[in-house]
Amino acid sequence: MPVKACEQSSNVDMRDSGPQALGILMFAPYAYPSEGPESLVTNKLLYAMRSRHLIIDAITSAKGARDNSPSAGIWDTLADVVRTINISEELGFVKKIIGVARNPALSDMSAGLLWSKIAFEVALRCRKVKQFDVILSRCLPYWGHLPAYIYARKFGLPWIACWNDPFLSSIIPKPCGKGKEAPYVIKKYIAAVGNYADWHVFPCERLRKFMAPFFPTEVALKSSIIPHIALGRFKRSAEISRKVFSISHAGTLDRFRDPAAFFSGVKKFIEKCAPRDLSITFVGRIDKYYHDLGRMNGLDSIVKIQDSKPYEESLDILSTSTILLIIEAPLAEGIFLPSKFVDYVQTGRPILAVSPLNGTLNDILTRHGGGIAADVNSPETVAAALEILYRHWNAGTLDESFGSSCLYPMFSEEYVIGEYSNLFKRLIEKKKSMSRIHNAGT
Repeated sequence: MPVKACEQSSNVDMRDSGPQALGILMFAPYAYPSEGPESLVTNKLLYAMRSRHLIIDAITSAKGARDNSPSAGIWDTLADVVRTINISEELGFVKKIIGVARNPALSDMSAGLLWSKIAFEVALRCRKVKQFDVILSRCLPYWGHLPAYIYARKFGLPWIACWNDPFLSSIIPKPCGKGKEAPYVIKKYIAAVGNYADWHVFPCERLRKFMAPFFPTEVALKSSIIPHIALGRFKRSAEISRKVFSISHAGTLDRFRDPAAFFSGVKKFIEKCAPRDLSITFVGRIDKYYHDLGRMNGLDSIVKIQDSKPYEESLDILSTSTILLIIEAPLAEGIFLPSKFVDYVQTGRPILAVSPLNGTLNDILTRHGGGIAADVNSPETVAAALEILYRHWNAGTLDESFGSSCLYPMFSEEYVIGEYSNLFKRLIEKKKSMSRIHNAGT
């Protein structure tokens, strides 16, 4: 069987964990040992839940996992709560039989159906040795909710569906996606999830509003905003250089996240302010387009690009930077809460978000502080933001005026896990009440 057996887990049975413990069955294709932003978000949530009387079995996928993962060591403590399904061999056989290898959509659907089938079977085995109180499923990818739907219907447990991103690349607005209508079969699937799940969770309000048309009307009445989580163990505090005004970005950057306005804005900032010892560092997988634009704007001498680093090492680099940079795609509306934004908050450093002004990051930074949002389409606003941050850095008032530590409570373990815990208890009690009413009626 292509999965680490539930029966071999060292995870403690929740029945031995005290009266406050809750048993959670999580379906999360992107989690340990896979890599990428979605996996990190899930891993951080799993890590926090384990320390707060929440007993978890997370069924994940090996897709994207790498044996030499530089970040794997951090998450090794999750190895005993995840059941990793590797469908590569089985999927290869399916592709040969039905000929979908060259059709990305059919290939993805085949992978989803196969993973969901095995995930449900693994959940049945786990049920023999564990007592579950609630189901939690996570998207991406969109089929992450399918085994939860089947399990919830079979056993009647309360089910929470989490939507951290639009569920299909074809519906994501341009330029990140195609901005098209979802296929009919996907519409039916999402409607079924929307109807049957007891509750839905979104990381930000703009994403909830964007996805609302894909769901039945009543979903708006049974959903919450619970953001990505910041972990206390990753909080950083470092002495900042008074000699170098440094800007750092961590994570993958592609052509969708167009840096043209940023680089042009930096050039304007340099021409006006002539900053001393300016440095810009990108850590991660960076598209060649970034190299070319940096060179075209005459920034070769100050732009440095480093290979991907282990998660904690990248946080150490970020924590010593003057300000931290986010570049979003030039969407008409910024519907996302980028996971790196919460990673940045863990360092407490001021954040420069080059993003849609009609967007989530602008909402947060304008209302709560923690940095400045500059228009992703306007080099002038980027230059103006850099000038403000640089002036405060020179005056020694940067952290006082723009430090992101003020945002930490919005994403802290105490807040996020508290929101989930209250939601779990409320839904469990509601299910019990409905069951009592049903039994009394019969």
